[in-house]
Amino acid sequence: MLAWKDRPEEIANLLNPAFCGEILRRAIQSYCKQKQARFPFILLYLVLPVVLTRNIRTCMPQGNERPKMHPWIEKNAQVKIGFASKVDNYCEITNEAVLFLSKHNLIEIDDAGTVNLIRFNQTTLLNTDNIEHPDNIFKAARRTGLWFSEASAVSSIFAMWGITL
Repeated sequence: MLAWKDRPEEIANLLNPAFCGEILRRAIQSYCKQKQARFPFILLYLVLPVVLTRNIRTCMPQGNERPKMHPWIEKNAQVKIGFASKVDNYCEITNEAVLFLSKHNLIEIDDAGTVNLIRFNQTTLLNTDNIEHPDNIFKAARRTGLWFSEASAVSSIFAMWGITL
């Protein structure tokens, strides 16, 4: 990972740990609320590539439309093209966001490999002034959490996105 001073300003703004942590937090919250279970840690690595990839986010269902993830992916199969490499590219960014959330006591990760939200105060930790359309990004994060909560198994989610474990 490049030092902050060496990152282009646009990249530093969009991929900063607080903002990416908020994306993860919203996906976790949506998942946990819907499924009444803790969020599987390994799924954190899919959230940012789904939400921050513009061509995936912009074709996600809008408004009250609530298709299931698998039929949506089948209808929009182009979203799987190069997705595995996007996941690889976002690994370090996801790690930074998870460390940020952990350091600020916003999440806890247990020995079973699940994540639980502890608390979050958006006004003191997050500034979205330099980020284009943060509300669309946050909506996509919540949608992603809901989709993940509807799947029968973590391995199924990875398979739907064309990634083998």
